[in-house]
Amino acid sequence: MPRAVQQLLALTNKLDAELGRLRLPTYYADPRFHTSLAWSTSTSLSSRDPPFSDSLLADLEVRLGKKLRLEGEVFAGELCVKVGKETARYRLTGSS
Repeated sequence: MPRAVQQLLALTNKLDAELGRLRLPTYYADPRFHTSLAWSTSTSLSSRDPPFSDSLLADLEVRLGKKLRLEGEVFAGELCVKVGKETARYRLTGSS
């Protein structure tokens, strides 16, 4: 199993513990991982007023798109998980 998947599974276990503390169901029995960038759940915006500009999305695609699809690695310093009204922050450590 690749190291990145092992690390994501370890984070999922921590997430499951937090969900259990909130009396919510766990993540997935068989977790699958993906990356979402420039993602929004806002329902107050009309389709004519997107939350991110086309130029921002194009810039993200140029800078990160190929790397994410081909290399499958992104380095981040913090993971934020929002469940209901509560947000948990996990500081990530490791070497790059």
